[in-house]
Amino acid sequence: VLRDGAQVTAADAQGNPMALEEGRTSYDLTAPAGTDQVPEEVSGEIDVLRVAQDWSLFMSDDLSFSRIDDYLIPSSYQYEVARKYATGVDITFTSAHTLADPAFTDSEVSNFAWITEDCFSVDIQFVKHMRLRSGAMVDDPMNDRFYFVRYDDTDDGADNPAWKLASMKEILNDADE
Repeated sequence: VLRDGAQVTAADAQGNPMALEEGRTSYDLTAPAGTDQVPEEVSGEIDVLRVAQDWSLFMSDDLSFSRIDDYLIPSSYQYEVARKYATGVDITFTSAHTLADPAFTDSEVSNFAWITEDCFSVDIQFVKHMRLRSGAMVDDPMNDRFYFVRYDDTDDGADNPAWKLASMKEILNDADE
C-alpha cells in the first residue's frame, strides 16, 4: 500500500527510467513499446508474416498440419490446439472454397517488441480472400499479436534454437469490445 504523496518510479526492461505523468493514477507497464521494423537478426531466421499467413491457411484447411508443425513447440498449448483442430471434427465444417488471387492483401507487420532476448511479440494483420463454391467472396481478416520464443526442439545434442510460435491473441479495436 502506498501512502499519500509517495514517490513512484518505473523503469523499462533495460533499467532506463520511464517518465510518469503528474496526477495520472494508472499505467499499463506490461505493453512494451514496439517498432514497425522486425530486426534483421529475427527476419533473417523467420518470416513472421509467412508464419501468420500459413496459420490462417491451416485454419481454413488450405494447408496441412504437417506444414505448420515446424513453427510450433511440440506438446505446447499452441501445438496441441493445432493438432486437435487438424484431427478433430471442426475442420470438416470448413466451407469448400478456393483462394482468390492474390490470397492475401492489406498485410502489415508492426509493433515488434522484445520481451526478453529469447522472446518477442509482433502485431500482424492482413485479409485473406476466398471464393466459396457458391461463388460468394469471403474476406477473412486477421489482426493478432503473435508471440515467438527461441526454442531448441531438436534432439541432436547441439544448442541450436529456432524461433517458434508460442502464442497469439486477437487484437480488438475499441469499437469491437
